[in-house]
Amino acid sequence: MKIKNIVILLFCVSLVFLCGCWDYREYDDLTLVSAVGFDTDGTNKQVTVTLQSLVPSGGNSSQAGGSKSKTGSITEKATAASIDEALTKIQNIDQNRLFYGYMQEIVLGADAAEQITGDIMGFIDRTPNIRTSAYISVTPGTAEDVISTIETDVNHPSSKTIYSLIDQSTNSGSAFPVTILEFEQKLSESGEDAVAPTVTANKTEKNSNTSDSSLSNSSNVSSVSSSSNADDNIESDAVEVEQKNGYFKITGVAAYKNDKLAGWLNDKESLGLVWITNQKANPYEVVNTSSEQKVMNKMVFRVTSSKSKIKIQIDDNKPVVTIDTYVEADLRKFANNINADTLTPGVIELMQKSLADNVRTDIKNALNKGQKELKTDIFCIGNNFYKQYPKLWHSEYEKKWDEIFPTLQIKINVTAKVIDTGTSYKKFKIK
Repeated sequence: MKIKNIVILLFCVSLVFLCGCWDYREYDDLTLVSAVGFDTDGTNKQVTVTLQSLVPSGGNSSQAGGSKSKTGSITEKATAASIDEALTKIQNIDQNRLFYGYMQEIVLGADAAEQITGDIMGFIDRTPNIRTSAYISVTPGTAEDVISTIETDVNHPSSKTIYSLIDQSTNSGSAFPVTILEFEQKLSESGEDAVAPTVTANKTEKNSNTSDSSLSNSSNVSSVSSSSNADDNIESDAVEVEQKNGYFKITGVAAYKNDKLAGWLNDKESLGLVWITNQKANPYEVVNTSSEQKVMNKMVFRVTSSKSKIKIQIDDNKPVVTIDTYVEADLRKFANNINADTLTPGVIELMQKSLADNVRTDIKNALNKGQKELKTDIFCIGNNFYKQYPKLWHSEYEKKWDEIFPTLQIKINVTAKVIDTGTSYKKFKIK
C-alpha cells in the first residue's frame, strides 16, 4: 500500500513540470514562409533579405496589405546591416509570427554567396523551425529577382517551381539537389567543399494587352505601410516586391571554397561531378562518331546507374588518386552507327567504349574546372584520403591540402556497359 501511495505522489509531483505546448500558436497567427533569399550590396555593409510567404486559402490576401497574388503568395524584402535586423523590419509590418516550417527553398545571390554564407548558415542554426531538408541554390544574379519571378500561367509560388525543377535536374545530370543539411555538412567537414545548384530567372516581356500589373517585367517595388517598434525603437522600411513573369533554369552548380563562392560549373562539368561523387542521376548521354563518308553517327544512351570509387595510394611520398567509374546504360537510339547493320557483340563493345570515352571526358572537364581553375575540392578527394589514411591525413596533409590538391596526380578509369538495347538489334533502314 505504501508503494502505491509513493507512486501516486511521484505522479502528482511530475505533473507540476509538464508545461504543455508552451510555444503553441494558432495556424492563423503564423506567416508561412516558403522561400528566403539573401543579397548584399557588394561591400558587405548591407544585406537584403527577400521573403516569400504563403497566403492560406480563405485568409488575408496579404499580411502586409498588398494586392492579392494569383500564386497565393506575397514577396517582401528589407535591407539592414544584418540578417536578423532585416527580418525584424519584415516582422514589424507583418501581423503574424514568421514560421519557417513550410520553407522549401533558400536562394543566395552571387554577392551573398561570396561574402556572407557563414552568417546565413548561422541564422539557419539559430532558427529551430527551419527544415534542413529544404533545398539551397545559388544564382549569378540576385536572390530577389529569382524569388519574385513567377512562371506564366502557373498558380503556385516560385518556391514550389524551383523546388520541382531542382528535383527534376537529376534527369539531365546538369545539376542535383542539395539540402541545407548536406550543404552544412560539406562546409564543416575536412577534405571537401560544398556545391549547390545554379538557378537563374529569365524575365519575359510584358504583354501590351495585359492590364494586370503583376505581369510587368518591371523591377519596381511598392512601399508597404510601415510601423515602428516602440520597445526597440526600430523603424521598419520593408517593402512588398512586385511579382514578375518569367521562367527558371537549373543549369550547372556553384562551387565553394571553404565558405565562399569560388565559381561555376556548366552542365557538362556538373555531369562530370555527378559521376565522381555518386549523385543519383539518370541523364542521357549522346555519343557522336563519324563514318568514313564523314556522316555524323549518333548513339543515345539512358544511364540507369553509375558508381565511382576514389582510391588513394602513396607513391614516392606523394598521393596518387585513381577514380574508378562504372556506368550502366540502356540504348535508346541507334542511327548509322559504325556502318553496322546488326548489333553484334562487336558493335555493342564499340558502343560501350564510346560511352566510356564520353563519361571520361565529362570527368576530365569537371576536374579541370574544380582542381586546376577553381582549386576547390568539391570531389571529396580529401575526405576519401582521410578515410583511407586517417593518421597520415591529420599529421601531414590536412593543413596543407589547399596547396596539395591543385597539383594532385589523378588517374581516371571508366567502364561502361550497355544493359539493354531494347528491340534495336538491327539498324533501321529506309527501303
